[in-house]
Amino acid sequence: MRKLLLCLACSGLMAQDPWTKLDIGLETAYQVLNVVDYRQTSNFHNFHEVQGNQLKMIQESNPFLGKHPYQANINRLFVAQALLHGGVSLALNSKPRTIWQTTSLMWTYHLVDHNASIGARIVW
Repeated sequence: MRKLLLCLACSGLMAQDPWTKLDIGLETAYQVLNVVDYRQTSNFHNFHEVQGNQLKMIQESNPFLGKHPYQANINRLFVAQALLHGGVSLALNSKPRTIWQTTSLMWTYHLVDHNASIGARIVW
């Protein structure tokens, strides 16, 4: 991941548009929600749902992680997501950057909301 970001920086592919307050706010909001999603996902093994008379452990639905992921895999995925998102945001010019940040922020909000709706909580 570091090599990819370094290549982008060195190759002149980085956007020349300065970041606006909106860009900074959207990126910050995405990164905060990414941390919330990370904490929910990290604690999935602590959450259960009732189906009929049975108590079942909630399973992860992210295909990159599998149903019962190891914590190390969760850590790697969320760090990679944070770095990749920031790198793509840096590489895009103003208008596509705003679209990218807004779309990914809305999707991540949806994931966090879904996790909360099935009982996932943030445990620090």
